[in-house]
Amino acid sequence: MPNGGAERPWEERASQWLVMLFPIALLTSLAVSEILSVLSLLLAGYAAAGSRSRPSLLNATPIAWYPVAAAGVFSFFCLLPLTSEGLLSPAFLDELRSLRWILFWVALLLIFRCAGSASHGAMLKVLCISIGVLSVYGIVQFWFGIDFSGREGGLHVSGERFRASGTFSLPQSYSGVVGILTFSLLPLGIAYLVAGRSRGYLCSMLTPAAVALGMVGVICSGTRGAYFGMMCTFLIALFMLVLNHELSRRAAFWLLCLSVGVATVFLSQLDAGFVEKMTFNSDEPDQSLMIRLPLWDAYIAMIGDRPWFGYGAGISPSYLPAYYELIGAPEAEFIGHTHNNYLQAWVDGGLGGFIAYFILIFSMLWISYQRIVQAINREYMLFFIGLFLAQVYFHVFGLTESNFIDIKVNHALIYIWALVLAGDAWVSSDPQSSARGS
Repeated sequence: MPNGGAERPWEERASQWLVMLFPIALLTSLAVSEILSVLSLLLAGYAAAGSRSRPSLLNATPIAWYPVAAAGVFSFFCLLPLTSEGLLSPAFLDELRSLRWILFWVALLLIFRCAGSASHGAMLKVLCISIGVLSVYGIVQFWFGIDFSGREGGLHVSGERFRASGTFSLPQSYSGVVGILTFSLLPLGIAYLVAGRSRGYLCSMLTPAAVALGMVGVICSGTRGAYFGMMCTFLIALFMLVLNHELSRRAAFWLLCLSVGVATVFLSQLDAGFVEKMTFNSDEPDQSLMIRLPLWDAYIAMIGDRPWFGYGAGISPSYLPAYYELIGAPEAEFIGHTHNNYLQAWVDGGLGGFIAYFILIFSMLWISYQRIVQAINREYMLFFIGLFLAQVYFHVFGLTESNFIDIKVNHALIYIWALVLAGDAWVSSDPQSSARGS
């Protein structure tokens, strides 16, 4: 990928530093991610104010703004029911503040466009190293229960094992962020491993190692929704690589067998208690099911009572006790989100919010697919397949988790989305890049 000229405007150099720092922040600290997002917003705003001298920053294709508009419509439907309490009500103001993710997403899109492809290779190396380091930390947590975060409650336990949380408070957040970023690298990792396509031996080993460690890290989270998302996404990855002639059918089959074999050997070394809990065979009541089944019943009942306009973002938990009584589950105690992105979208924004959410996520998947088709070389094609897979993992995981409203996971998602929307600026008809892909 092109390195660009030696002399660049300071905005471009600043954008390149932000692009390289984001993977570290996403995998380690929500606070740092927020700080970098604010810096991106300020830099994008400054550059936009002087866009006459820097037209490339804002020269995004019109299709890039369609999903952003869908996100705005979705947020509007989630805010609309809250207006009944007044525009200055705490609920309305809290939700209004939470919409900063859209601003951060737009800022990241503009920053990635400004940075261009010059920082692409360095960003991928930083991402590989960050995934590897945090996954190793998660593995240490899983096996030994060692945690340097100082959290009072300690690590979550499943059977005789500690569920990896990394530097986050919940295993679900850890598995969400690590899984999203790992799948963004999976096609490149497989290509480097199988065909040796790389710019050097270090890169050819670094990417597959990061992907392997990331997968193990997700397993160590003990999050079954992440396991399901990982299995589905891995199968889709193999199918897409075969379809794009990056893998033969035989190679895909043996890679699948190898992955299943390694996972089986890994799980066979674990204590029976962990495996039983992960496979729903434990004699003890499954706390996850005890929470989710009545919770989903209650939220479905809530949607049935108010299907068109919803309750507004952040308000629905206050209705849960009454609906637990209504569905005959007064012993249910969980008061919070729906543990399902799609129920969450409907209960918050009504049917309009639900439709807007689907338009948002499917428009991003469609744009990702178009980037794959339009890629000028194999490396870019593999990269965009990875961005497509990262979203698939997020959406499948979202069947059992409200990961869209998890700020840490949401930051990882908009990072992927910004990379997709900025892709038209990277995939230019660069002769050197085309030559490398031939």
